[in-house]
Amino acid sequence: MLTPLVVTEESRRSRVATALLLVALAEGVLAAVAGTASGVGWQRLADLLVVTNILIGVALALSGWPIAHQQPRNPVGWYLLSAGVAWASTGAGAATLAWAVSQGQQDAAMVRVLATVVNLGGWGWALSTLVPLALLSFPDFRASVNSAAGGKTRASNGVR
Repeated sequence: MLTPLVVTEESRRSRVATALLLVALAEGVLAAVAGTASGVGWQRLADLLVVTNILIGVALALSGWPIAHQQPRNPVGWYLLSAGVAWASTGAGAATLAWAVSQGQQDAAMVRVLATVVNLGGWGWALSTLVPLALLSFPDFRASVNSAAGGKTRASNGVR
């Protein structure tokens, strides 16, 4: 007799965490394939920050995945995992742009849209929003109030 499959909220979130990790890893593979196919060489891709953006993105995703997978209610893991996906998208997009230009497609509308997204999104969101949120939420999963801004910190209020 087959037992019914029960999908809980926790298991659903764990699957989403795994899917996001796979997206970040796929962005790394896409960057390697598109970068190689572009023929511009790894030194030029390194100069375009493709290599570093992929390494940083995958590192963030790999550091956030265990937290998001094992403790799905902990926002720190989700912030790091999302930052990894966003940051790696910049590297994958830049490598894809290098490939498109090498194919003579620099005037195509989709290439222009991709260039805009790569330049305005990705690492910018990760660096300006998601990584700071992860740092502010660590270690007790709630953003702290900065006393320098005139507010009291939870520590000064006796909250732990």
